[in-house]
Amino acid sequence: MSIPIRLSILIAAAMVLLYPQPVAKASGLVAIPAVITGDSPDHLGTWTVHYQRVDGDDRAVADAINDRLDAEANRQVQQATWDGSTKHPWTFDSAGTLVIGPATVSEVFVSNYDTAEPHMPTQSVSSTVIDSSNGNPITWDSLFVDKQVGLARLGERTADALAAVAPPDFIRDWRRQGQFAPLDINFKAWAPTVDGIQLHFPEYQYGAGVKSVSVPWSALVDLVQPDYRFVIAR
Repeated sequence: MSIPIRLSILIAAAMVLLYPQPVAKASGLVAIPAVITGDSPDHLGTWTVHYQRVDGDDRAVADAINDRLDAEANRQVQQATWDGSTKHPWTFDSAGTLVIGPATVSEVFVSNYDTAEPHMPTQSVSSTVIDSSNGNPITWDSLFVDKQVGLARLGERTADALAAVAPPDFIRDWRRQGQFAPLDINFKAWAPTVDGIQLHFPEYQYGAGVKSVSVPWSALVDLVQPDYRFVIAR
């Protein structure tokens, strides 16, 4: 065997290790619309969550995935009810966008809370990421070999991305306030994409409006648990 051919085989083997083939997922997964709506116990608030669930050939897996999606939709409602104004009527509206990837199902929810108080309305964002082969959740704890190291890398990349569009004094203040620190609260919403991890930030974490930053897999692959490299499937 010639040296060039041997080198090609080694490179191919390395690529398989870094970017493994997609694992089997629940076959025939498709998105179906869903909505929950209601009032707060004191009848001051009304809430609506439009989102998507899944249907598929493997009923057990589809049900497990839907349990996760339903839980996140209901968690938002519960939080809105807890945080809602006790003096003024309020509304909470959330919309989820579902993505069925090669090995995952993820949904990002963008919500809008409004009431007759200063600085309203406000937007927030949340997400859930699920292994489409079994319905298990994928979290920072399960994705990274060392969660603190993984979140630190995300923080560095977020700071770099924002530095390209925000004034230096903003970056300095956000750093001093611990906004880039490797804490779960700083990276609550995310979704895997073909190219990397898309981070989503609520209003006022980095100024007005919801923000998003994409971190490429090439910057993270060395930190991903071997058993979870299927998330990187392309």
